[in-house]
Amino acid sequence: DRRQRQMCIRDSLFVGRLASEKNVTFLINNQIELIKHNKNCKLLIIGDGPDGDDFKVLTHDLGIDDNVIFTGKVPWDNIHEYYQLASVFVSASHTETQGLTLLEAMSASIPVVALDDEAFRDVVIDDLNGYLFKDEKQYVNYIIKLMDNPTTYNRLSRQARINGEAHSSKYYAEKVLDVYYMALGGEPSDDPNKGTFSSRMKNVIKKGLYGEKKDNYR
Repeated sequence: DRRQRQMCIRDSLFVGRLASEKNVTFLINNQIELIKHNKNCKLLIIGDGPDGDDFKVLTHDLGIDDNVIFTGKVPWDNIHEYYQLASVFVSASHTETQGLTLLEAMSASIPVVALDDEAFRDVVIDDLNGYLFKDEKQYVNYIIKLMDNPTTYNRLSRQARINGEAHSSKYYAEKVLDVYYMALGGEPSDDPNKGTFSSRMKNVIKKGLYGEKKDNYR
């Protein structure tokens, strides 16, 4: 349960497509350094994809089969059960656009250690709900920091849940807004110049009332 997880802060979790762009090899390679610090620490990898077999071969070649666990594809309705098994959510992906898996993890009170990428900067705040790393050394050090400091871990865990729930509500609102916007002849909200949620909501209302051209609302 949650209390037991806090007493044994050691296991990391990745959820996503097993493809090269997700940079899963980074996580696997650096698991060796974490094992040196705690021989029982695990990396739990959820998902499948075209490079899954290659990642398994790499794990075997490194001799860490007992410390890297591949679950394969898991039904979405069951993923929350796996979040309860981990202490830290990790991602080294360069290709995320919205960081939804990070939000799911934080909603489960799991701090995040993720690559310092633009997609994650609005979600992960250093030393508040997780850490953003720039290189292998930072990645390993941040996870070890959480392993060795239960007080810090519990503080980040509490804040992760608060931020995760807040962001999840905002994301749902964004998606609803997209439906209305497209119904009025506009485009979805992944335009990098979309502006704030409030300004976009006002634009959609105006468009519905006055029928201005969609170019006015980007």
